[in-house]
Amino acid sequence: MYLEGSGSLLYMNSESALYLALCLPAVVFHELAHVAVAKLMGLRIKRFGLSWRGPYLVREQGAPLANLYTALAGPALNLALGVSLWSIAPHFSLVNTVLGCYNLLFFIPGLDGHHALLAWRKMSESKTASPVQPAL
Repeated sequence: MYLEGSGSLLYMNSESALYLALCLPAVVFHELAHVAVAKLMGLRIKRFGLSWRGPYLVREQGAPLANLYTALAGPALNLALGVSLWSIAPHFSLVNTVLGCYNLLFFIPGLDGHHALLAWRKMSESKTASPVQPAL
């Protein structure tokens, strides 16, 4: 398959086409998992869209635990699909496993792993915070 691209022809083999075709449902399932858990946690979805970085979800901030669950929902679904469908659909499983693992990277701002880390830190801070402020 040839694709037109900025004045030159780009070649796409069948493996690449298959990979791209499997990415779309994996990403859609990933984002729908975020939406479902956010709704279950009582969070309002403000906007859902697509940017140059990929799909995104804008929602109201909730309690740290709700934010943690919502952040981990997408990667958790991808990893569950990756494991459970490995013998039936190995290509789709691989795409889901890579997507889930990549999104769990906590050191890249904007990824689900980073959002989960921030929520975890906020939960830890609230547990260690002193309920009584010291007198000055």
